[in-house]
This record gives sequence, C-alpha cells and structure tokens, in this order.
Amino acid sequence: MRVDRGHRLWLAGVAAASALVLAACGSSDDKTTGGGGGSTSSSDPIKITMITGTGPGTPGAEGIPGAKAAVSDVNDNGGVNGRKLELTVCDAKADANLAGACARTAVGDKDQVATVGNALYGYTDQQYAVQNQAKMPAIGVKMYGLAEHGSPMSFPVEAGGIGSVPAGVALLAAKGVKKVMFVSVNVPSSTNTDAFIRKYVMPTFPNSSYIKPVLVPTTQTDMQATSAEIIRSAPDGIQVGLPPAQAIAFVKTIRAQGYTGPLVIPSSVLTAQQIKDQIGAAAGNLIISGEFSHEGPGWEAFLAGMKKYQPDANVTEQGTNPWISVHMFADVAKTISGPITRESVLAAFQKLDHYDTKGLTPALDYTKPPTYEGYTRDFNPTVVELQYKDGVISNVPPVKFTNVFTGQALTS
Repeated sequence: MRVDRGHRLWLAGVAAASALVLAACGSSDDKTTGGGGGSTSSSDPIKITMITGTGPGTPGAEGIPGAKAAVSDVNDNGGVNGRKLELTVCDAKADANLAGACARTAVGDKDQVATVGNALYGYTDQQYAVQNQAKMPAIGVKMYGLAEHGSPMSFPVEAGGIGSVPAGVALLAAKGVKKVMFVSVNVPSSTNTDAFIRKYVMPTFPNSSYIKPVLVPTTQTDMQATSAEIIRSAPDGIQVGLPPAQAIAFVKTIRAQGYTGPLVIPSSVLTAQQIKDQIGAAAGNLIISGEFSHEGPGWEAFLAGMKKYQPDANVTEQGTNPWISVHMFADVAKTISGPITRESVLAAFQKLDHYDTKGLTPALDYTKPPTYEGYTRDFNPTVVELQYKDGVISNVPPVKFTNVFTGQALTS
C-alpha cells in the first residue's frame, strides 16, 4: 500500500480547537487487554497515546510539543475523514515501572488504537511487553531501547538511538578521525549504544579506533572532571550524547580546557539558537548529526506547524519525529475501510510499502523487516550530516541519507 503525504495538509490550516489531553498516567493493574475495538462512531475522536518522559535524562520536553502541534494541524485540516485525533501524553519520567503503567493504561482503554511518537532512553521492557501482548501498534516510536528495536509493534520513522550517538561516531570515522569516543548519560540505552558501535559501526571503519565511552549521571551539572578525564584519553573526535543543559556545559568546559578536536552533537539535542546564545565561540569545529533533512517541503511544514501551534517550544528533531509520526498515522488511518481499531491500524501499517515524508527521510517501507541481529524493526537506519554556520543548522550539500549499519549513502 502506498501513501503520500498531502502537501496541502502540511502547509495549510484553518482555526479550530485541537483535541489534546495531558495525562499523568499510571496503573498498578497488571491486566492487559488484547481487544482494541476503538470507537465506531463517525463523530467520536480517534484516541492515541504518546508515552515519553520529562525530567533529567529524558527526551519528552522537546518531543511533546511536536506531537501536540501535529494533532492540531491534522484536526485543523479535517482530521481523519472528519474525525478529530485525541492525544494523551503519558509521562513515564525515567522509570520502567511508570512506562509499563502507561502502556497498561493505554491498552486498558478499548478506544485507544495506537501509541504514536513514544520516546524513552530505555526503561521500556515492561512497556513493550504490554503493547506486544495487546497488539497495540507503536507508530513512529523513537527507538532507544532494545525492547522496541525487536517489537513487532514498532513502526519507526527514523533511526532513533542508533541515529544519534552511533551516527556521530560513524561521521567522525568517515572523516578519517583516528580515535573516536562518546560521552553520554548513564542510562540503559547507553549500554546498548556502546555494544552497537562495537558490533556494527567500527568494523565499517577499520582505520579508526574506538575509546571506551564516559558515562555521567543524569543530574550532573559540573563537567570539569568529566572533560579532564576525556582529554586524558586523547580522542581525536568526540560524539556528545548528552541532554541539552549537559551538552552545553560539556562543550563550553572541554573547549575551555583546550580541546580543539571535532565535536558531534545530534540535532535532536540543541537548536541553532541555543548553540548561538549559550555556546557561542566554543561552537567551532562542531558537527551536527541529524535524522531528518533540514530542507524541502517536509521540514518547512514542520517549522511552520511549530511556529503556528507551539510558538514557545524549542524546535529540535525530538519534535520532528512525533510531528511526522502523527501525520503518518492520520494519513494511513484515512485509507482504512471500516472501523479504525488496533487491529485495522496494525494491518494497514504491515502493508505500507511506501510512505512519502516529503524529503524528511527516504520513503518508508514497513513490508521488509531488516535482518540485523537485535534490530529487526530498524526500517530507516539513516542519518544526515548537518552543519552549524552563522546561527543556522542546515544540510551539508549534497544531501545524503547514510545507513548507520553499512556506511552506504543515498544521495537525495
């Protein structure tokens, strides 16, 4: 089944109220429900949930506004064949038990048909055990934990965890950097990242060596000792896999201590304005790794949507993922004949062999699961090299989507 993004829906909108619910989800009830009937009324909203986290060591603060903006955009443009979307955001913090409770709450509501734009730095084993049993699709999940990388319910848009830190290490090695390493927060996904780099990235670049990563507590604010430890390891290039406040502090500190080598930061972490205002002159020799192209109609529509519906939000790729994921869910739901249920949504995505993201990513195909061991749901393992220049983050021309597993590039 082929579905193309409607250009009109990306760029146009009329004033209407959005259907949003911010929920502090949680339940100790271990019962899961396999049936996901969904409402059959043509006037009832279509209910979806986003499971993410806010607070230290979580990506939700930047991702939630993207989901809200997308729901508003879809609803302002006719919804799904006249039905509005209703979004519940379930805050799991950085807690596996809360993530499991969020999933149980979602599947316990028969009218909830899918999760959309989930993002947690690991902590997801319970969550996906629940979603797998209930056969609740996870559309556009940002895959940081091994549980979602292997879940048959996962339909990711972008490379997730392997598209941030491993991609930065790969970008450095591809540029001929001899000794590479990364610094990150001490969360479950960092262990997965280290294993992935050793197994898949470094064998592709035999002329580069890999230094053991440095992991810091999620609450650490002073980067003096961490920067000094890393400099003693003598890396030629460093991937910075830290949340915004820590990333800013680390870059400024390690530059102040005299390190001049290239630093890679994912575009999902910092905005161009944050780099300009808070890093300033220390931003020299900075490489940006992206999971989305920053030019073309898809990116322009995302920026326009955020400006219109979430004007006070930081605009990073953490928001791009739920933005395109909500739109993809809506576009696919429009093709379903009959009730929109968990079962019908799952069947539709299993048959989706071409989804056009308007240049944000390569076209998506969910009919051919990858064969990489442990990463069988990484349908789009590509990244884009970006640059920071004159206060702007932009693509490095020519635009290339590079496969993190193989190092092969597809020119856009």
